[in-house]
Amino acid sequence: MGQRKTPDNFYLVDLDQTRIRCWPLFGLNRLVRLQHRKRNGVLYCDNVLGISHSITFSNSNPLTTPYTISYRSPVHGVVSEPRLNVPNEAPEADLRRFRDDGTKVVFSFTPKRGETYTLECDMYKALDWGNRFVQLRVDNVTRIDKWELTLDVSAYLRAGFTVVNPRCEYESDAADDCRKPAARGRARRLSTVEKGTGVWGWSIASATCATVRMAWEFERSDEAIASQSVNLERLGTELSINPRMAKDLHNFVMICHYYVAGFRSLNTIGRGIMTDKSVLNRSIEFLEELVGKELIERTKGKGLIRVTPTGEAVIDWWSQFYMRWTPIFPEPYIAKRTGRPRGDRKS
Repeated sequence: MGQRKTPDNFYLVDLDQTRIRCWPLFGLNRLVRLQHRKRNGVLYCDNVLGISHSITFSNSNPLTTPYTISYRSPVHGVVSEPRLNVPNEAPEADLRRFRDDGTKVVFSFTPKRGETYTLECDMYKALDWGNRFVQLRVDNVTRIDKWELTLDVSAYLRAGFTVVNPRCEYESDAADDCRKPAARGRARRLSTVEKGTGVWGWSIASATCATVRMAWEFERSDEAIASQSVNLERLGTELSINPRMAKDLHNFVMICHYYVAGFRSLNTIGRGIMTDKSVLNRSIEFLEELVGKELIERTKGKGLIRVTPTGEAVIDWWSQFYMRWTPIFPEPYIAKRTGRPRGDRKS
């Protein structure tokens, strides 16, 4: 059995407000630049989940030891730099891990009675692979008098999606050890309050040692808005009969990844992915001929100016078959690896 909890060894919280907001990404915005020490590259991502967490401690809170809030991204995702209202007292090891890969943010602080502490961050790629839920936990050393939860998916409605069955389930865990799944009680569905178009809320009184799960589904019958001006059917037909086209699409996406990372030279991009500039040119020209529009605006020397709206629509379409993270190396590393000079940055 664990230690018996009394009011003197709980963090007492008057109000915990957690707001979850998610929105879709389209086109070039789906290529997210990463600049962590161990993940320096471009992440393919079609969704963002924003978290705003505010916690107000009671005037009678007895504990003054550091309190910690943390959020971890799903596999392959990344968390943005957190926005905090007080300095972060998290251990150096946690801060270093965040700088290394950006997968987990840890916020620690010494609570003062009656004070409010806030954390805001964005999770990229949090809703992939059918993940349409957020799970939150309160541990067995925290007692929350009122816990307010908000889910805001209004951006998906504006983008043409339908949101189905938004819900929130609350499950109390065993008071002695809330880490044991076998000890958990039966989850109960909370009453949903619609707070606006695409915004729902729930409220829990007197929470400790518990798990909350907010869940929902999306439905959408039409293609992405950005793709409606492109003949995607022709792309699909050609892909089914021409095996080489998959390589051309791969080359095009890689060019877009490097473009987002700040590269504008096809020579340098070609060296970065161990291929030739002429191969990249042929891939772009083949796809442009197929869709009848320019995908990438280029200079006469084949330097990249911008990815066109048609190019972004092709990214959206191809993403249903091809999703990955691309490591991006700095130009000096590419030159060293290939043994070829940098030279053509302005081409």
